[in-house]
Amino acid sequence: WRDVVRPVLNVYGWILLVALATALIASLFATWSVRDLLTGWQALIQFSLAPSGHGALLEDSSRLRRLPLEFRDVMRRLAEMARRLDSETFKREQLLRELESRVQERTRELEQAMLAAKSADRAKGAVLATVTHELRTPLTSIITGTRLLRMGWKDRNELF
Repeated sequence: WRDVVRPVLNVYGWILLVALATALIASLFATWSVRDLLTGWQALIQFSLAPSGHGALLEDSSRLRRLPLEFRDVMRRLAEMARRLDSETFKREQLLRELESRVQERTRELEQAMLAAKSADRAKGAVLATVTHELRTPLTSIITGTRLLRMGWKDRNELF
């Protein structure tokens, strides 16, 4: 019985050894091939958290070469999107700076116009006060003279 069992156990041992070696080699190959894919996924995750300014993460050519074609295409398109996003962000910030500059310039113009209006108002008040004073003096004389003429000669003597 030993002569029959020994070759069977020997074959099973070799089969087990070959199966373990195959599993080990397959796991090493899977780890090696998935490593680049996981690195690409990490770059995508970092890009998704802050797409502006992280387009370079997706353009690493040494990393892209080892990825599947579809994944490379996705990475390239996302990198292009990041470049456009950065460009649009720059344009928006430039436009914002220009608008802020215009607002400040317009504010200065309005402040100058306000000062000019206040100065004109003060000048108007001064002219009005002067004209009123200059008109009152002769009008008072004319009104007083007219009253005296209306009163007649005998009523004037009573005043003095």
